Amino acid sequence: MAEPLEHIEEYAAVSSSCGIKQLSREFMLFTKMHLSENRADPKNSPSFESCLLRAPYTINSKCLDMGKSQNESRVKIIQSCNNSTASLKDISLLLSGFYTYLMNKKISHDKAATIEASDKRRFSNRQNDSIPWIERLLQTGLADHRKYVISIILVPYFVNIKHLSKEDAKSNVNQWLSKCRTYRPLDPTYNFDSQLNYCINRCEINRRLKPIRFDRLLERNPKLHKIIEGTGGP
Repeated sequence: MAEPLEHIEEYAAVSSSCGIKQLSREFMLFTKMHLSENRADPKNSPSFESCLLRAPYTINSKCLDMGKSQNESRVKIIQSCNNSTASLKDISLLLSGFYTYLMNKKISHDKAATIEASDKRRFSNRQNDSIPWIERLLQTGLADHRKYVISIILVPYFVNIKHLSKEDAKSNVNQWLSKCRTYRPLDPTYNFDSQLNYCINRCEINRRLKPIRFDRLLERNPKLHKIIEGTGGP
């Protein structure tokens, strides 16, 4: 082979599509495992600056640590060089194996990219999920039913529908409580912060907890249902 792998279009195209920046170095990693039949030290990463080879007849300390005898831990020569140059067939087989290796990496890379893109779309869709009547409720305060709204509606909405972080969920609820204060001051004897933490933790543990449906609210809390209906309903 009279030119580096980076100059061969087929190899360069595949490597760039799976994020390999140094194709020739990747070839060294491949040959290390391929020529050793996957027996080489997986923690040894050869490069052009450094390529570790174990000297024959020395002791591999890692084998000793695994409880093997000195004889078993001694680095052996499996096959000596016969001083003959590699044939074109040998080189072709090696390059063919390397190309297959690259294609497998590309397939894995593409699968990972597809999963990541899917996760991003799913997360984006979750962030954009909204329930109109709850969004309208957030624009106004309430003089009553505030504890009920936080527990049954707002916290499940922010945590399990909007998928906000604990800090963001608390911030949004506290913003709504600030609006409520303009209608009537909050009960000074009630620890809203403690109750808020409890509700958020409960929703984080049980992701199936969702805000009550508007039609169910009519059965469970008709007075609150009537108030919310006055803001525009569902």
